Amino acid sequence: MRTTKPTEKDKYYVLSGYGGYAKGIAGSSGGKMVIPNCAGYAACRFNEYNNTGFMKYFAFWPNAELFYEFGKKQGLKVGDVPKVGSILCWEGIGAAAGHVAFVEEVKADGSIITSESAWQGSAFYTSHRYRESGNWGMNPKAYKFTGFIYSPEPNGTKLLKFGAMGAEVELLQLRLKNKGYDCSGIDGIFGRQTLAQVLLFQYENQLDIDGIVGAETWGKLA
Repeated sequence: MRTTKPTEKDKYYVLSGYGGYAKGIAGSSGGKMVIPNCAGYAACRFNEYNNTGFMKYFAFWPNAELFYEFGKKQGLKVGDVPKVGSILCWEGIGAAAGHVAFVEEVKADGSIITSESAWQGSAFYTSHRYRESGNWGMNPKAYKFTGFIYSPEPNGTKLLKFGAMGAEVELLQLRLKNKGYDCSGIDGIFGRQTLAQVLLFQYENQLDIDGIVGAETWGKLA
C-alpha cells in the first residue's frame, strides 16, 4: 500500500530519459518525474503494484477521460466493483478533464482508500472515498464515474524478491500462511518478515536458501 509520495529513487515514476521506466510526459511541474499528473501517477502505480519491472501497462498513457477504454484495449478486465490494485476512472463533464485514482484498500463497509495525483495540484495524496450516489466522492456536475480497471489475477509464476510489491506478493504471503509461515499479514509488500519466512520455508524444504521466489519455491508452495 503506497502512503507516501514517490521519490526519484522510485523508477516507475521517473522518466526514461533520466533512468526511470516512465515513457509518458513529465508532471505539471516539469523535471524528471511524471507527477503532478493523475494519469501519469495511476499508470505508474499500476505497474509498480503489479511488479512489472517496466511499463508493461499504459506505457504511453492517455488522458484521464480515456483511461477506461484504453485499459480494455490492453486486454485488462473492467467492472464497477472496487478491488485493491485497480484504477478508478471518471470522465469529465463539459470543460472538466477526467480523473483517475488508484485503489489501495477496500474497507469492510465498501468504502475505499485511493492514492492520487493532480495536474497543477498535489503531486501525491490519499483519499477515503465512498460510493454514495455512485460517483465515489466526485462532483456529479463535473465528473461521471466510468468504472474500475482491474490488475491481472496473480498466477504464482512471477520471480519475486525483497522489495517487490503487488498482487503476486499477496499470493505468496497467502500461500506461506497456508503452509504455516507467518508473514505478519497479507499486505502485498515483500518486506523483512516475508523475506524471513521465505528463507525459513526454503531451508525446511531443501531449496536454495536465497530469499528469491522462483519456479522451485512456487512449486513447493502450490
